[in-house]
Amino acid sequence: MTGTYYFANQSNVFKSRVWGPQGGAALLLPFRPKWSLLIDGQVSFVEVPEGLHNPLTLHPSVFYYQLNPHVPNEDFTNQSQISIYPSFVRMVRKRKFSVYFGGGLGVTHLRQAITHRPVSGDVAFLPESEAMGGELQLDPVRSDLVRSDSFEVSKDSILQLAPHFSGGVLLNISRRVRLRAGLVIHPTALDAPLGKSVLVGLGFRP
Repeated sequence: MTGTYYFANQSNVFKSRVWGPQGGAALLLPFRPKWSLLIDGQVSFVEVPEGLHNPLTLHPSVFYYQLNPHVPNEDFTNQSQISIYPSFVRMVRKRKFSVYFGGGLGVTHLRQAITHRPVSGDVAFLPESEAMGGELQLDPVRSDLVRSDSFEVSKDSILQLAPHFSGGVLLNISRRVRLRAGLVIHPTALDAPLGKSVLVGLGFRP
């Protein structure tokens, strides 16, 4: 199978909410006339051109690039997910196609590697912006931030259980060949949108 995956995961691991390519394989095991076990294995990957933290974290890297807009931010993040999604699905069979829908509890391994130039130093804000209690404004005179000339790599990973929903269509191309188009949806964090996998693949029936 091939398809695309919407990265919408925990901010401590994946801070981007973007679509990335993915591949995978699946096994469909009927055990009753109208029920089957569908096991999906998926690998997805995305590269995001951003630094160590997003602007909401108030990290020194954010302030450095605000104070130095002429300096290019060459930091980037590689993010990947390996997932196994077993689902009990209800099959609605027609002559030329079948519709399936169901869900289960799967497991995902999330990984990221951030390549960045560390930023160190002190950050200062304009006194009037602090006194008014509104949005803080950087003080370029009193702020003293320095960016390293060399890159560092920060890695993080998490293994988690993921409840999910699966649905799609199986189209009979020939006696042994099936075309599958499906969708897998699973929650990631309470404050993040749902993760989504859109899949298209060819299957062979023994």
